[in-house]
Amino acid sequence: YNYNGLAQRVMHAFRQSVGDEVAQLKVRQRGCVVILTGIISSRRRLNHLVTLATKTKGAALVELYGVTILEDDLAA
Repeated sequence: YNYNGLAQRVMHAFRQSVGDEVAQLKVRQRGCVVILTGIISSRRRLNHLVTLATKTKGAALVELYGVTILEDDLAA
């Protein structure tokens, strides 16, 4: 049993999808909850990553804590 297996699977999915853009994003887990903290380039990218994390085997919920979005691309 790998206590951090879910976080590792999520980070692997992130790297496959967007590469090094997730270098400043930290992925942790609390049971079946994925916790994201750090810096991401845009809200659109964050939404994409949340969707990926949610679809990862073993994930039930994604929580965001202290995520900084560098460019708010959904602003009017």
